[in-house]
Amino acid sequence: MIALISAIIITGDRVVVLFIFGIIFFNLIFNFYVRKYFFGIFIIFGLVAIILVNSIDKLSDRYVNKFDPIKKIITNYSFEETINSPWISHYLVSWEMIKEKPFFGFGHKGFRIYCNQYVHKETISKYKHKCTTHPHNTYFEILVETGLLGLVTFVFFNIIIFIKVLKRKDENIFYIYSIIFAILNPLRTSGSFFTTWNGGIFWMILGVLLYFLFNNEKYEKKYSDFN
Repeated sequence: MIALISAIIITGDRVVVLFIFGIIFFNLIFNFYVRKYFFGIFIIFGLVAIILVNSIDKLSDRYVNKFDPIKKIITNYSFEETINSPWISHYLVSWEMIKEKPFFGFGHKGFRIYCNQYVHKETISKYKHKCTTHPHNTYFEILVETGLLGLVTFVFFNIIIFIKVLKRKDENIFYIYSIIFAILNPLRTSGSFFTTWNGGIFWMILGVLLYFLFNNEKYEKKYSDFN
């Protein structure tokens, strides 16, 4: 386990590290069957991360130095620094686009195609590179590209799945759903949901989850009817 955790951290992929933390967090809160084991994993993950990041300069730069804008916001809150951060600038441009087409959005890859047309409308942030391939947040991306119709449908669908998972109280289903939970965290920055592996993993894991949810339900119903 320590070797696996070390390998994940050494890759320098911060998105994957956030995924792991999201998976651990969900199981700590909801999966009471294995809560004590995940608490141990959380401690090990934290200790290994601290040791590796402090020992390897490239990892320190990747995980610590490049988060200086966030550290400044947390340790010495400044509205100006917050607004002028790269992430907030993407969100503000996204908001300008959302106001233009709130219900149906701009379509697939809409942010990267039309962002430059809306940069001049965003006057709050002074960050220079406001446009990129995607807004770096799943929910802003869905809003920009599919509008409120797409976002409401997406959120409503996932709430139903979440409730169904909690009702089942099945250890294995909790394991599977914890991956989806990590992907859907609205507070994290993210890769593109529609054009990178983020979306592919979500739909693949969701398919596996739905199979276990509904297939097990049918089996349990047949078994109860038989008895």
